[in-house]
Amino acid sequence: MASSSSRSLLNMALIGLLGFVVGSGCVYFYKDRIVAALPKAGPPPAPQDRNAVEALGRLRPSGGVIAIQATPGDRVEEVLVKQGEGVTKDQDLVRLASHKDRKMEEGLARLQHAEAVAQKTAIEAAGKAKVALIDAEIAQLKGGRQPDLDGLDAKIGVIEAQKAQAKQQVDRLEDLRKNKLDVAPQDLEQARLLERQAAGELDGAKALRAKTVSTYKYSKEVLQAKRTAAEAETAAALGRVPVSSLEQAVKLAARRAELSLVKAPVKGTVLDVHAHAGDTVGPRPLLQIGGGKGLIAVAEVYETDVRLLAEWMKQGPLKVQVTAPALSTTLEGTVTRPEQMARLVARNALLSLGPRADVDRRVIEVKVDLQADSASEANHLVGLQVNVKFLRPGKQ
Repeated sequence: MASSSSRSLLNMALIGLLGFVVGSGCVYFYKDRIVAALPKAGPPPAPQDRNAVEALGRLRPSGGVIAIQATPGDRVEEVLVKQGEGVTKDQDLVRLASHKDRKMEEGLARLQHAEAVAQKTAIEAAGKAKVALIDAEIAQLKGGRQPDLDGLDAKIGVIEAQKAQAKQQVDRLEDLRKNKLDVAPQDLEQARLLERQAAGELDGAKALRAKTVSTYKYSKEVLQAKRTAAEAETAAALGRVPVSSLEQAVKLAARRAELSLVKAPVKGTVLDVHAHAGDTVGPRPLLQIGGGKGLIAVAEVYETDVRLLAEWMKQGPLKVQVTAPALSTTLEGTVTRPEQMARLVARNALLSLGPRADVDRRVIEVKVDLQADSASEANHLVGLQVNVKFLRPGKQ
């Protein structure tokens, strides 16, 4: 029994070895034919013999694909747009849950600012009124000074005249007495008393005038000092009102409110919506917008073919054909400006499905403007990998 099992296992092993040998022989026999059937990866044909340059590309909005994000940690309250919807610059896209709170903060900041402005206005008005009152007192003082001095000067003049008259009477009586005429002593004494009285009144009037001048000068200085103090007091009170800081607080609150309401940075079309009401905002974009108008194809041209395209462009705009299995027609495009060809050589991002295609090559991006009528079919295929063929001028 054991001998029969051993023979069965040996037979199976021999059959497996025979199958492996036969298969290897077939592969070896047909190797050359298989290799000959695959496309060769030899050098490209000479420029003068080439009528087209082919490359892989991808469809993209003319303004690029823009990822719309928000401050992480917040929560989505409502998405205000739908996929495929056109949007304008600064249009509201997503409202975050913090928007209500941020608007309340903004309203409070504006109220505080308004109250500070009103307080500042009241302080300015009170300060101006106080200064105006002091100015009125100064004007009144200035207006009363000269009349008072004129009145004192007139009084002094009268007293001087009285003194002169009294002196003349004394001199007359003394002359009569010297001439041996009969002069009553009491008359002479009365005349001298009137002269001394007039002299005293004159000195008092002059002293009063000097005091009046001094008083007016001192009073003016006091009022000027009060005016300066009132202005300084008003300025100090205004300085304690935080209008400038509250203005900045309003701007900051408004900015926070803006951040809680996500807006479109450019005009474009909503390509995809990732966020839903209730989602927590994280590093992932809320939605994506295709900027600009229309589509372009971004081709990855071999670095060795760029010089050829540049030579062709000297003869005029390049016509381009864009195809893909997902497209029912060929899209038409052009390259008209040198700036549509990048100046940076980079590693390819697109891979061909061919088994012999290079997976690591150096390419330069070339942007192809697609005709709107032919590209309308592909508006919903942003990001589609396509085959791009640049046609040699005169060979279309």
